[in-house]
Amino acid sequence: MSLTKQTDGNIIILMIAIAIIGCNSFLISPILNDIATNLSASTSEISRAISAYGGATALSSLFLAPYAGKIGVTRTISLAGVLMVFGIILSAMSMSWWMLTLAQALTGLAAGLMLPAIYSVTSHIAPKGKESAALGKVITGWSLAMVVGIPLSATIADVSNWRCAYMLLAILGLVFLFFSSKLPVIETNTKKNGLSF
Repeated sequence: MSLTKQTDGNIIILMIAIAIIGCNSFLISPILNDIATNLSASTSEISRAISAYGGATALSSLFLAPYAGKIGVTRTISLAGVLMVFGIILSAMSMSWWMLTLAQALTGLAAGLMLPAIYSVTSHIAPKGKESAALGKVITGWSLAMVVGIPLSATIADVSNWRCAYMLLAILGLVFLFFSSKLPVIETNTKKNGLSF
């Protein structure tokens, strides 16, 4: 396999990761009423899950993501990916609004860890001088989530129920975890001057 094909394959894997994160970010809003009715909760209570996800993502990016360099950005993506899938499955199994909120907080922690690591790996695997183009392709995952993922998930929720939408997302997450093992190991630590990053 040529270096170009390897790079393209890795970029697709990272794009899928971004798409999953994006789908989870936007999924609750279009099916908010369905979830509230099923869990016998108010829409404001279900909205707390959205806030928990966003808050956990921000806090994770600020305080946990910097440690990715110590354990390796590729390993961070894999470990956070496991947490993300667990959070999505827990969301699908939620029996109350607070359980959904907790599940989304866990998923947010994973997203906050994954996003910086994904961007870092992208810059490392991209051919020299094409880092911006590679990052642009990876970020396309957000567009895929909004244009394809969210409408499809909402349709599935309407046809069956909202839990099926989350289970489909979890299956996609498991597919990502399988292929994430093919990502190259990126060394981000340096012993120069005793510093690490």
